[in-house]
Amino acid sequence: MLLFIAGYMHSGTTLLLKALGKHSQIHSLPAETRFIELLEQYRQQYNLQEENQKKAFVKRVQSSILVGTNLAKNQQLLPEHVRLRFEQAEKHAVETDLRAETHSQIFQLLAEHHAAEADKAIALEKTPSNIFFLKKISHTWPDAKIIVITRDIRQVLLSKKIRTETVGSGRYKEGQLAYKKLEKDYSFFLDGYSWKTGVRELMANASHPNLISITYESLVAAPEAQLTTICHFLGLTYENHMLDVGNRNAADPSKAGNKAGSGIQSDAISNWQQKLSKAQIAFLQRFCQQELQYLNYPIIQISFSHRIAGLWYYILAPFDLARRAWKRSRLLSRANFWRRMKNYLGRP
Repeated sequence: MLLFIAGYMHSGTTLLLKALGKHSQIHSLPAETRFIELLEQYRQQYNLQEENQKKAFVKRVQSSILVGTNLAKNQQLLPEHVRLRFEQAEKHAVETDLRAETHSQIFQLLAEHHAAEADKAIALEKTPSNIFFLKKISHTWPDAKIIVITRDIRQVLLSKKIRTETVGSGRYKEGQLAYKKLEKDYSFFLDGYSWKTGVRELMANASHPNLISITYESLVAAPEAQLTTICHFLGLTYENHMLDVGNRNAADPSKAGNKAGSGIQSDAISNWQQKLSKAQIAFLQRFCQQELQYLNYPIIQISFSHRIAGLWYYILAPFDLARRAWKRSRLLSRANFWRRMKNYLGRP
């Protein structure tokens, strides 16, 4: 069975992946494949009626499962032991999965093969951008199940802000730094708009029987209860060792640790109240009010003067868009650039 995790960036998707991956029947795929985001591009690029193109596509999907989309295109960057494993897996994929007739069937067969190799029944894929494609996932794989995790946009923006401002603090190797400076970015308007788009997609599909949604705040406040609910949704029994995950603080690595269970903690739920300015909070509460209320996040009282000051972030929006467009144009191909910019503009 296919299982997808969806959630906006910095919303706890990795924490949820690690916890579910501890279950004896769930196999976490090694990398974020972005398959559903790239599906239309794959359909145009690979004609499965031609055997050579079909083999190339099978290799491409297997690559993205093993090492992610970016490294799949740059295999020379892989360590030798990873390349060997990669080549063996590709050989198996081409030999066994050419029987699939569609692009989505190839992905499903490969993902389920990885789960079967690990002697598990469920193949779990986590890509944050899945949040924009909930309807498409359900349409493409009618039997697949989806877990959506959401987080307060005010905490999300604080996390992204810290992540961007600490890029040069030694968290990345020298060879990665230039790339990461282009990759990491935050904008109260653009990220607020993208977060709204993801929540709207959830609102439109919340009644689907194969979809369940939780909040990051509920997961860290009552992890056993939330994971038990998810297991029941999947037809599984909760296992105590699912809580034995190490902490990975995406925004601030100095706060990360490997202690068992340390990843399920609630110290980053509402510190946005102390670390964001009142104008920033006012902007986000006005801009994302409907979605915050839908998810039952509190709206705090902000003075009139701070609400007026918050309008500044509307003025900054075109400059934020220009900066982000410039950064993404340096990182992405033309097709991927325009697809990514559509995500920022709320039209994934």
